[in-house]
Amino acid sequence: MKKSPLFITAFSFLALILLLSTACVTTPKNETDKEGQPKDIKGARYTLHYNTGLSRLGAGKPTYAMVEFIEAEKYKKTPELYYAMGQTCYELKRYALSLDYFDKTLFMDKDFSKAYVGKGIVLIAMERYDEAIVQLKKSLENIIFHEPESAYYNIAVAYAKMNNYEGAVENLKTAIRLKPEYIPPYLELARIYRKMGRFDLSESVLQEALEQYPELAQAHYMLGIIYLEQKRSLAAKMEFSEVIKLVPDTPLAREAEKYLKGLEN
Repeated sequence: MKKSPLFITAFSFLALILLLSTACVTTPKNETDKEGQPKDIKGARYTLHYNTGLSRLGAGKPTYAMVEFIEAEKYKKTPELYYAMGQTCYELKRYALSLDYFDKTLFMDKDFSKAYVGKGIVLIAMERYDEAIVQLKKSLENIIFHEPESAYYNIAVAYAKMNNYEGAVENLKTAIRLKPEYIPPYLELARIYRKMGRFDLSESVLQEALEQYPELAQAHYMLGIIYLEQKRSLAAKMEFSEVIKLVPDTPLAREAEKYLKGLEN
């Protein structure tokens, strides 16, 4: 049985920043001069600043990450760097600048399909849903794109924002079929089914997610809400209690505690 992160928020694009993750670049083995210094000084400094930037971005410090990426750009310009800068600007809510960096990525490498996904996510945040879908579909034109599930997931998010639930459901099912271990589509699909009043389907999707990740607190929380709406008090209590057990002292746990107190009164 796979272990999950402590919890994944249902509406977090950063989760799909699961959809926007960047692979780390490791320091190359450079030849050295007589003093033992790398001959490729620029390459070494680029790698140092780039990797430090990725580390800081992963730690939730986008401003500090951007400082490192700007330093890295002084030594080398790469599509990977501009992609990371696009991600960072998204986190800083500098959406127009984020789009510019993703465009720079694609100018340098037209097959860098994750940049199209990145543009799609930014455009969703800007509420430009039709444009977002166009960019996300462009990523799927690359037959060797190795993360198509992220594109389908975000296409579904855009459709859902436009209340096109049929289109959203279709794309979420495709994302799940392509990569069953990719969790965000399950949570979004459950959310949409619940909004459609299909509590049975919503429950089924969440149970499917929990078969893979029993410690997925967000799924337990969403199940608790569904059971609460169906007046299944005992089942709801069990799910909210599980949330508190899995992720104590978190905003999600505090929400679960509120519902538990309401059920006990």
